[in-house]
Amino acid sequence: MTSLPVTVSGLAELSPKLTPPKLLSYWKGLGWQHIYLDEGEAVRSFLKCGMLNQLTLTRIPIILSIGKPLFEITLPEIVLRNLHTGDFASGLGQSTHGVI
Repeated sequence: MTSLPVTVSGLAELSPKLTPPKLLSYWKGLGWQHIYLDEGEAVRSFLKCGMLNQLTLTRIPIILSIGKPLFEITLPEIVLRNLHTGDFASGLGQSTHGVI
């Protein structure tokens, strides 16, 4: 993606392609305190660097057959503590975990 849709203009930003530590420094320089990461590769790269303190997983009640797994076998074991689990009227489920 090279540009954001007009509907999110001013609400989101495309960040430069940097390593997780450099991205975190970049975001801190912007004054950001909370970052939303989406997409398996981005989440995995921050988990591998030990740079996530909270992880929210959303479950969609659809069987997708064959797809790309969210977590690779090479990802180190990460202990999580459940902070909150809830369901939505649409059937989605969501769990938020703290990284220990």
